[in-house]
Amino acid sequence: MQNKHFQQIIGITGSFGKTSMKEYITHLLQGKYTVLSTPKHVNTDIGIAQTVIANQDSHADIFVVEMGAYKKGEIKACADIVKPTIGVLTGINQQHIALFGSQRNIFEGKFELLTGLSVEGIAILNGTIEYPEDLLARVRAQKMYYTEQNAGDMIIAYACREKNAGYELSLEYGKEKDTFLLPLPGMHNVLNFMGAALTCL
Repeated sequence: MQNKHFQQIIGITGSFGKTSMKEYITHLLQGKYTVLSTPKHVNTDIGIAQTVIANQDSHADIFVVEMGAYKKGEIKACADIVKPTIGVLTGINQQHIALFGSQRNIFEGKFELLTGLSVEGIAILNGTIEYPEDLLARVRAQKMYYTEQNAGDMIIAYACREKNAGYELSLEYGKEKDTFLLPLPGMHNVLNFMGAALTCL
């Protein structure tokens, strides 16, 4: 995508949580930047291409792109259109395994986003998922993880408690700590918010 106005293009894929992650990232970044994102549930190569064409004169700072797939090669087609600088993998399960053919094919299909990033890019991964080592080795971009419990080079929720039908959570990133009130139920929302926060950082 040849648009010199974008400071970053963020691609998002995974078996679950793509739309939520896109909305979180867009909402958080709008406090500081002008953000363009793909419309609700638009995540195919054709839909992404149509969004690009419709917004070719956009002066947004950041473009957030959801990418879906039912078979290998479809994420690559999406990524080739927009050429993301940051790739976010929300997680992988057995969704659409009948179409992909195997769990391995699902991993390979979703990793097309991350392996397509340049060495200057950043790959954001759900740290609660165990990924095939050979696929991780193919990712040239810097890898960063978000998780609820592990330390290291990750963003972690070091305190999380239910409050007002949602959660109050404290996030730690390196030496930085901050507290947020997430007005949504379900720990899956906490994890998605963590991934969004790391992406925005």
